[in-house]
Amino acid sequence: MIGKKGVVHLAGLLYALFFGSIFSVIPLQIFPHSHAAVKCLIVGMSILSFYFVGEWVATRIELNKKIATPSHELLRRKKEFYDWLDSQSRR
Repeated sequence: MIGKKGVVHLAGLLYALFFGSIFSVIPLQIFPHSHAAVKCLIVGMSILSFYFVGEWVATRIELNKKIATPSHELLRRKKEFYDWLDSQSRR
């Protein structure tokens, strides 16, 4: 079983591999005759930046799970939903 920290790192890795590979193709197509070191730097920085973005997104999702919604907010949402159903004649 993967712990919470492991999930955050795994999400960062998946974001990095997916979005980093997609967005690193764009500058490589724009500068096809550049030096190999520049290409490696572009790919590396793209993957590194998307790794941190992925960790940030996963951390935000975990934090949102921990924040409880107040009961008056739940009641307001429930009332709003049932009012909407009444307006649609589905209740």
